[in-house]
Amino acid sequence: MMDRSSLLKNKLLALLLGSDPAVYTALFQLVNHLIQDFNLAQRGYRLITNGGPYQSIPIWHWHLVSKAFSQDSADPGGSYG
Repeated sequence: MMDRSSLLKNKLLALLLGSDPAVYTALFQLVNHLIQDFNLAQRGYRLITNGGPYQSIPIWHWHLVSKAFSQDSADPGGSYG
């Protein structure tokens, strides 16, 4: 029997994989390259997606943010640290 956490993770994974799995494979490969190229594993980072009313652009998109690279206080990366 699965615990609640595992069940939720499996439901989320099934939801994400409802689209072409190659899209997510490519996305996470790109994210991993960026993390390595900018040494974000040491500096810290967040991978964020927004939906519904939390989107200013009406398509599903991702943000890789790091306080280490914030240009100014208005930069979204600065507010997640």
